[in-house]
Amino acid sequence: MEVKSTLELGGWLWIGTAAGLLRWNPDSAAAAAAEPVPGWRGVEVQALAADGDRLVAAVYGPDGAAITRCDADGVPGERIAPPPDEKVKTLAACGGTLWIGTKRGVFRHDGQGWSHVFGAGVFGAEFSAAGGKAEILRLWHRGGRTLVGSVKKLAPDDRPALIESADDGDSWTVLPQPDYQDLVLAAAAGSIVTRWRGARPIDKRAGYKKHPITAGLIAEDGTTAVVDGDKLEIARPGAAKLSAYHPAIAEAEHLHLVPGGAVVAGAQGAWRFEPASGTLTDLLPAHGLDRRPGKLKRLFLLDGALLATTTFGTFRSFDDGVSWERADSEWWVLDAEHAARGAAGRWWIACQRGLFRTDDRGGRIDYHKIKVDGPHYAELRALAVTGDRVAIGTKQGLFVNRPSEDPERFVRVEAFGTGAVEALACDRSDGTLVVGTAAGTLWRWDWTTAPQALAEMPIGESAMLAGNGIAWLACGDRLTEIRGRAPTDATPPDARGGLHLTEAGDRLFVWDGQGAWMRHREGRDWTAVAGWPAGVRHVAIDAARGVALATDRARLFRIAL
Repeated sequence: MEVKSTLELGGWLWIGTAAGLLRWNPDSAAAAAAEPVPGWRGVEVQALAADGDRLVAAVYGPDGAAITRCDADGVPGERIAPPPDEKVKTLAACGGTLWIGTKRGVFRHDGQGWSHVFGAGVFGAEFSAAGGKAEILRLWHRGGRTLVGSVKKLAPDDRPALIESADDGDSWTVLPQPDYQDLVLAAAAGSIVTRWRGARPIDKRAGYKKHPITAGLIAEDGTTAVVDGDKLEIARPGAAKLSAYHPAIAEAEHLHLVPGGAVVAGAQGAWRFEPASGTLTDLLPAHGLDRRPGKLKRLFLLDGALLATTTFGTFRSFDDGVSWERADSEWWVLDAEHAARGAAGRWWIACQRGLFRTDDRGGRIDYHKIKVDGPHYAELRALAVTGDRVAIGTKQGLFVNRPSEDPERFVRVEAFGTGAVEALACDRSDGTLVVGTAAGTLWRWDWTTAPQALAEMPIGESAMLAGNGIAWLACGDRLTEIRGRAPTDATPPDARGGLHLTEAGDRLFVWDGQGAWMRHREGRDWTAVAGWPAGVRHVAIDAARGVALATDRARLFRIAL
């Protein structure tokens, strides 16, 4: 059951999930698991905050979205509707005033209604011209009435930032972070925890971490704790740093220190972890509560083994999804987006925050550290592999490995600059790379000499294939074929938009939310796939058996081709 929010209040750890609200007593030896709070079943608890000794929750339920004030026992009371068309991401409260964070900034409710206090042109003309965007990741109080926020994407260049207000949001101090996606996860007087540089004094720039940090805290006594990849790291003043590992920890977004260890929570649920013994305890047993299985996000066929990534873990099947086994992964939660076969049966798997590899078709999946010099890669966007050469498209340019020197060393290809690379494909006929940049240029590159521009076209989050000197790019509502330097529209005539692209042997396979089509790579005519289910989000093709395995995120379909 996915955990959306957590809060320490009144001796309890409150746990907001996609299916209800629970609470757990960290000091009770008998409290092995959290208990459901009556009246909250079936309600998605997106965010939690404390107003004195009372609980405040941002919820989505049968009656719609609301900010709900509760008593000390979690009994719901007053409901306040959020601003129209705003989805609450985070929440803070103090003295009866509410603040919410959304994709457009910070909104304040003082009993008379909502006002937009951050994100509405607060930086003047430059900020306003960029759309006034300020996506808020977290809001919290730091002593008295000081309000602190973490901005995920701040206009005009989508950099993270730390914001602070000492007057309830009337004015703000802004501390932009220099690195894209180095999000602020925790802040206290003089200290900060960020995704890629970890815990440090706020005026210092520490080096990059090998793993992304997904959760952090700074206690009043100066203790810091972080979830660093699959590692829990606790640093107490004057004491040696404590480190412990478990695959269930990775990707956790909420972290609390409790007697004997810590609680980590996120898409994988909520777990108590005791570093001294390595004991992991599930805090969310069923209790008759709807334990939703999460979303089936991506499907990959690794030489006959079906790998499925979900919101809460990674699983493998050898019978088209009839039965599953958990992959022995260094991280349980792998938000995989791309997979590509390399030399000697090795498969490479790219997630947004890291690169993984498996030599046994997903039986064991290991994190592959990416060592880079200069600006960090920040976020992976695309993957292409030929033999033992690996290319990763990132938000900060194109990086390639140097397998003969250091298998973990990747270097930036300076010819592509530091802009985002949104699409990659390897042409197997000659080993060249086709590179699509967010700036709107498609390039062909032979890994050594200067790249050659092929075409100018929109290249957002795109899927791309290449072969025999031809490239195909699916972007938005259009499939483009590029022969030489001449792009032509190759969109199936019945496609309705939101196109996706993969390969089925020597055929192209295209689908959208309503249908799917195939054609030979060298052909022109598309054939509709009979019996294609609506709402398909991801597909894995077994061309040898003539089977497509597809998911709409809730179900798995097997379709004969």
